[in-house]
Amino acid sequence: PVSWRSSTLEYHLHDRGTRTLVRAETRAVIRAAFGTWSDVLCEGNLRTRLRFVEGEDISLDQSEAADSSDPTRKLNGVFFRDTSWPYGTKSPLASTFRLYGDKQSKGTITSARIEVNTAEKEFSLPDDGTSKTDLMAVLVHEIGHFIGIGHSREPESIMMEAFCEEGNRCNLGRRASRRLAADDVAAVCALYPPGEPEVAPGPATEASEPAAGCSSGGASPESAFGVAGLVVGFVVARRRPRTSGHIA
Repeated sequence: PVSWRSSTLEYHLHDRGTRTLVRAETRAVIRAAFGTWSDVLCEGNLRTRLRFVEGEDISLDQSEAADSSDPTRKLNGVFFRDTSWPYGTKSPLASTFRLYGDKQSKGTITSARIEVNTAEKEFSLPDDGTSKTDLMAVLVHEIGHFIGIGHSREPESIMMEAFCEEGNRCNLGRRASRRLAADDVAAVCALYPPGEPEVAPGPATEASEPAAGCSSGGASPESAFGVAGLVVGFVVARRRPRTSGHIA
């Protein structure tokens, strides 16, 4: 399994946010999306030990330029790409980038960031009356990757690779589309079972390899369980036969 060494995770918000959405409301949506995972109740009606702490705002430039060995660990956060999407011709709604520990700590996440593709996609805030893609549903999915969960094949899971491709969640309204399914709850409870949240440990040595992408639905999550990073994203669903593979 892929997970963080600690169950208390610090994250940062993009200081500039996105010009496409109201800043204060966007911040509220991001915080609510993180809370969706930390509020999960596991077996015995006990809350997962996963917790999130919001740190100071940082810029996307800081995230890109940060040294992977920097003890301030300011890579973790949610950022918006208003100008361009620089990761190839595939255009997911958003992608999550993770780095792992050294060879002695394979599968341990040491830093992660979520980037939202506001350059090419249009998003909506809760109850704004538009039919654009719901930002909170996308963020809940990406935070699942942030904490170590891969794509699911369960039709009702928020961790399905394509947005609203299968299952009935999106047919029941926006609130239903953001909810975690049983498969999602089982995943977070397996990675961060109930108990006292651990305090974040000191800095670990990160891999120097760049992230290898599967944001367009190519490689499976299992291919990134080693030292190199992982890119996983939420892509837009297209009509396709049920027998075909992951969507590009």
